[in-house]
Amino acid sequence: PLPDYNKDNPAHRFRAFGGTPGHWIEWGRLMLHIHAALEARCEQPPAWLLEDAKGLFNATVRDAWAPDGADGIVYTVDWEGKPVVRERVRWPIVEAMGTAYALYTVTGDRQYETWYQTWWDYCIKYLMDYENGSWWQELDADNKVTTKVWDGKQ
Repeated sequence: PLPDYNKDNPAHRFRAFGGTPGHWIEWGRLMLHIHAALEARCEQPPAWLLEDAKGLFNATVRDAWAPDGADGIVYTVDWEGKPVVRERVRWPIVEAMGTAYALYTVTGDRQYETWYQTWWDYCIKYLMDYENGSWWQELDADNKVTTKVWDGKQ
């Protein structure tokens, strides 16, 4: 491992310094896909798939959701879980919604349904551009449109 990799360029689009919680939560959802695929083949999924998916979800909520008081998932955190790049990029919240819904489907635990709705509400309030269509790609720590990490729109 290279824990200081890109410390001097922490907002790099593809090789950011620290951890990217959007990828954590994405991997949680991918684990649930594997879990479902094994069940579809009438195989018993290993318990760690669901437990680790929950763990990655929980780490994202703990370290990346509104750590500075403003809603949104920060782009990166350091190795202690503290925010580094505080911008809120579109794709992590979309991954979070998918994972929350998948966890709700698998577990029936209503907390995941609540998170799913919380994140949809966030997208509706901040990320959707109702005037010109599509979604804003990136918001700053105050949920205002910016282009520090990503430019353009989706």
